[in-house]
Amino acid sequence: MRRVVRLHSVATKAKRDKDYCEHCAWRPPVARLLHAHHVIPMGCGGEDKASNILVLCPNCHALAHYVAPRTNTLRQYSGPKTALELRVWMHASKNKAKLKALQRQHMLASVAPMLEAMRA
Repeated sequence: MRRVVRLHSVATKAKRDKDYCEHCAWRPPVARLLHAHHVIPMGCGGEDKASNILVLCPNCHALAHYVAPRTNTLRQYSGPKTALELRVWMHASKNKAKLKALQRQHMLASVAPMLEAMRA
């Protein structure tokens, strides 16, 4: 199993650069209330870079984990691959049917190349 080493300076810099939640725009009284969320989890191959981090309030951070869970214990990730995709999924979470449709569509798109390879 791969050990993940986080650089806290990357998350700290992201929170210093953006002192508000990138999803709901909440601005806390102190910046330490914000969380740095990795769009693609580091344990699933995501990088500890600013382009892979969204600054979120605690509620939106929990929502991000709800809409894009890991699929199994093998650390496979089938959720959104960009910050914009994650924000779309989070916005769609208000309508469960819409969220499920997005998740299913994303899963089918990621499985399609494997199915084509199996047919060949």
